[in-house]
Amino acid sequence: MKPLHPDSILAAYGLGLDFPKRFFLKVSRTDCCWPWEGAIRDTGYSKISCSERRGPSISGQKAAWIIFNGEIPEGFELMNACPNHIQTCCNPNHWTLGKHGDIKRLRDATNPNIPISMSQMARAEIICTQSGTSLADIEALRTANHITPPWMVEAGFSENFANRFYAKVKITETCHLWTGCKNDDGYGYIGISSGTQTISAHKASFMLNKGPIPEGLDVLHNCDPNKDNPSCVNAAHLSVDTDNANALDAVKKHYSKYKKFWNTKLTREQVDEIRVLAAKGMMQKDIALKFGISPSHISGIVNFHDWNDPT
Repeated sequence: MKPLHPDSILAAYGLGLDFPKRFFLKVSRTDCCWPWEGAIRDTGYSKISCSERRGPSISGQKAAWIIFNGEIPEGFELMNACPNHIQTCCNPNHWTLGKHGDIKRLRDATNPNIPISMSQMARAEIICTQSGTSLADIEALRTANHITPPWMVEAGFSENFANRFYAKVKITETCHLWTGCKNDDGYGYIGISSGTQTISAHKASFMLNKGPIPEGLDVLHNCDPNKDNPSCVNAAHLSVDTDNANALDAVKKHYSKYKKFWNTKLTREQVDEIRVLAAKGMMQKDIALKFGISPSHISGIVNFHDWNDPT
């Protein structure tokens, strides 16, 4: 078998080193089909982010093919050869390479269930090892004995949600750090089931450990006296309050001390209010009208170019 290297296998497709772990956590490998437990596109096919940050994604079947079989030749595409004709099946041997003209033939054909070969498994193990884990370790995380509360299952969360959640958590002496997908602000998120709906990781932690989030309230971080940690999912660091309190809390924790310019006509309290309004989605031009200052001044405050932390 040709030697593998992360640069030629994962990086060539824009996949992060954490990709194999995230992929296998979303796949239930059986002797036949491999059901997908991650996000689903509107077209009904599986999808997974290429890296832990929100951004480009690829299909689950393409990810499986790359991991077990290698590159997809130019001019070819993956076509469903699943004996059960399941769109979200991620068994690489239930897909085949073909060209557009082959689609109808393959769709009408009956295909056998071909077992994964030893060379395919060896290839996947090498890629997982390069990513700092193993198939056995990932499977142990995926099938751990974390219980999803029945009320969450009734609300649409997958029965395996708790296992998928805790498999992405790194516990430290203080914060419990989210290692899964994150948005640009550093907050984690996770799919609630096999659909397209996601939930913030810290909210999911609150629900798993403390119960439903009361209507009209939001989940706040309280990791340290003067700051929060967006990627923390330690339930002991989470509480609930109103949306307005949450926005103000974030402002106060991150920016409790300000540099005031000599020619400003604003007070510190007004600066806090401006940032809260912006965090809640109010347009900057409307905030400028409210306070009687220029939109550029509002932009400077919201982006912490003005009234920023002392350096």
